[in-house]
Amino acid sequence: MSVELALEVSLALVASFEVVLRSDFESRAHDSSANDLLAVRVKAAWKRRGKKTRFEDILDVWKDAHPGSGAGIGEFKKVLNFRHCLAHGRSWQPKGYAGFDANSVVKAARSLQTSVTGFPKLVDW
Repeated sequence: MSVELALEVSLALVASFEVVLRSDFESRAHDSSANDLLAVRVKAAWKRRGKKTRFEDILDVWKDAHPGSGAGIGEFKKVLNFRHCLAHGRSWQPKGYAGFDANSVVKAARSLQTSVTGFPKLVDW
């Protein structure tokens, strides 16, 4: 039971991080005053897919706008693979799975938000 609870907490954490990033993405897409590289990339992605933009694509927008942030974003994408496994019935092994748990999910989020300038705050504890 404790393993299942830990997995559910991990899933909830990733889902909450996704909400923060999607909200930030939509806000930036509708900000007509911003015209930096990130704003241009966000607006282009929003124009293509709008609210249906994949979470991975939102992370790619940040990576494209911030060269050198690839390692932190790549590590967080491994967390997304773990999330996909949890959300879709745990019937398949996710690509890049490295035994994530709630602590490693938070660690990846902290690393991401500190390695990318201006990245939305995911973890403040």
